[in-house]
Amino acid sequence: MLALKRARRSAIWGLRHARRFASAAEAAQAESAALAAVRQVVEPVTGLSLEQVGMDVSVRAKGASLPSATSAATGGKGPSLVASIELSSGAYPERPALEAAVKGALLSVAGLPPSTGVEVQMRLRAPRARPHVTELRRRATMVTDGLSEVTSIIGVSSCKGGVGKSTVALNLAYSLAEMGGRVGLFDADVYGPSLPSLVQPEDTAVVRLADKGWLRPLSHHGVRLMSYGWVAPRGDDGERGGAAMRGPMASSVVQQLSQLTDWGALDVLVVDMPPGTGDVVITLGQKLAFSGAVIVTTPHPLARVDVRKGVELFQRMRVPSLALVNNMAYLRPSAAAPAVHPFGQAADELAALQSRFDIPAAASVPLDAALGAAPSEWPYRSPEVLDEVGGQSSRPFANLADSLARELMRREHSAAIKARRAETARDADGTDAAGRGVAFVGGAGGIEAGIAPGGDAIVVRAFRDDGAEQHAVAAVAARRASLAADAGAPEDVHEGVTALACAPEGNYAVAVRFSDGHEAILPLEELLRLGRGS
Repeated sequence: MLALKRARRSAIWGLRHARRFASAAEAAQAESAALAAVRQVVEPVTGLSLEQVGMDVSVRAKGASLPSATSAATGGKGPSLVASIELSSGAYPERPALEAAVKGALLSVAGLPPSTGVEVQMRLRAPRARPHVTELRRRATMVTDGLSEVTSIIGVSSCKGGVGKSTVALNLAYSLAEMGGRVGLFDADVYGPSLPSLVQPEDTAVVRLADKGWLRPLSHHGVRLMSYGWVAPRGDDGERGGAAMRGPMASSVVQQLSQLTDWGALDVLVVDMPPGTGDVVITLGQKLAFSGAVIVTTPHPLARVDVRKGVELFQRMRVPSLALVNNMAYLRPSAAAPAVHPFGQAADELAALQSRFDIPAAASVPLDAALGAAPSEWPYRSPEVLDEVGGQSSRPFANLADSLARELMRREHSAAIKARRAETARDADGTDAAGRGVAFVGGAGGIEAGIAPGGDAIVVRAFRDDGAEQHAVAAVAARRASLAADAGAPEDVHEGVTALACAPEGNYAVAVRFSDGHEAILPLEELLRLGRGS
């Protein structure tokens, strides 16, 4: 009896292992062929292969290498291939399409038995650290950066108050979160913070973390939140209100609040900018590496007049405008009723602005009492996208979030592809001699700079679709240019001055520290102009 049990146990062990690949070599061969096929799958958003896009892909083979009478008789599972795809953002809009394409590539691998199963797993990439605070300023002020794990920053702006900018920012952030994104929302208006009036987290106590000294953001439906309205001093009535402070002080408060909040790993941080083009807007545009801006207006002529000013301001700070939102565009009394335009129709004018400034996305949001109602006026439903999924009010925000997610991905990979093409071109023709050994910074707007070995020059380069240009600007020339910009005397600069360190300053400039102790903010366009003239 004991011998029979041992024989049965041995047979079961053999059947189990018969369902695996016959050899490690056979499994490796299947994995290699499948990996090659998956890397050539076209990513739906960019239209490029996964290999060109730079998505991390892996394939693992498991199960039996061939179907057999033994495995069939025992009901054993056949072989299978498991592909793992790393997504750069949780708010990826083409998950089903990409999964279907990868499965098709796995099944197309030659030599696999008909019973082979396939599986696609998608995982999130760890956010790439972005230098939102320059290393020079971090060393000088001992400020650490809570934004270092934020992949993209989107500023929602308007040049005129009362156009519904905060409502757009709120619903956009929650729409991105509904797509699966890791999202934060920062209310940057210290004079009239609106976020505490728009959402009601269960716990509104902002806690300072003992280990870092940073502020822990509030959480609401998975979105991380921060506003001056939750940290402002309480008045005599016990309520927190807006700030009464001059522009430079307000700018400093907003900058510190954004950088000393422990945002953690985020795909997108949506910043609800103050209205207008004042100190706080300019400071944030210069200090934070914005990935893009969403401009909010209404059909009213007074609001439309200021749209151009806002777009041009962001252009000067090398922040691309990614979407134009026409808020309160129409009113539809019922689903079957025709649209009414109480503030007039501005579709043609806004389309012309979108075309003129090459803004890739646009949205029209209806006039809806639910979007603007205060929490005390109705059962709390804000943000609207959580209450009315797919409804008249939430649909435009879902479409806007989808468009932004696509555009952010296109721009991220377009910049990477241009950089790789430029590197290849320079290596091929030997024109990269001045740039070898240089740690380049910047690049968000297609221009980057770095310090040449020895510090005698600043190397600046610009990427184009057909290649790149690169120039070396003498450190003395850069130092003199910075002194002239400050109304100083360029002849006072010592001939032996060198550049010691270089760090990004927003998207538009680099901060350079020179050997004479001076630190200058040098616009990248100005460095490029100096390089072309040298």
